[in-house]
Amino acid sequence: MKYTKYIIGVLLTVALFVALAQWSQQHVALLQELSSQAGFVGVFSYITIMAASIVFAPLGTAFLLPVAATSYGPFLAAVYSIVGWTLGSVGAFWIARHFGFKKFKETPVMRRIQSYEASVPKLQFYGLMVLFRVALPVDGVSYALGLVSTISYPAFIVTTVLGITPLAFVFTFASTLSATIQIAVGVFATGLFLAASYVAYRGYKNNPGPKDIQ
Repeated sequence: MKYTKYIIGVLLTVALFVALAQWSQQHVALLQELSSQAGFVGVFSYITIMAASIVFAPLGTAFLLPVAATSYGPFLAAVYSIVGWTLGSVGAFWIARHFGFKKFKETPVMRRIQSYEASVPKLQFYGLMVLFRVALPVDGVSYALGLVSTISYPAFIVTTVLGITPLAFVFTFASTLSATIQIAVGVFATGLFLAASYVAYRGYKNNPGPKDIQ
């Protein structure tokens, strides 16, 4: 049931993405004029909103990608989104590492992450973190790593950027194309989400488990 809800959530996100992309294409002149008038303030506000969506987990802002792609162009929209999400991820990571509640660290999931990190080579652990970035909400991964992982800030930033960059560019560029291509990209992204989720899940389940933490 939980996987069905996850898939439905992804498909609804894709549907919303296509709808907003088509709306944005119909209002190109208006959106570009507004972004031009806003200038740097508009860019700063967009990046801030993207960052806040990670720190304050209930805020979902992926739907803004088509609007940003039309306003700034797909390349800059992807860059601004990556910057915002990365800053938000670092903020969530820092908050969890310095102010995380001990009771959350002792949950089975968190202890399993600890054991996995302790039992595999660093590169393998980093690879799994990249997959988590593709398959899972960025905010949840950031808080979890801040709570229990010993990963350094540079490694955290690199794995974050590697994980969120591909789909950021795919979705921003696709949002300027036809609805048919957008649906195809959505189907591809859904498949990628599921594949990354499966690989990440297998890596998570195959670690020694909390009982092996020394």
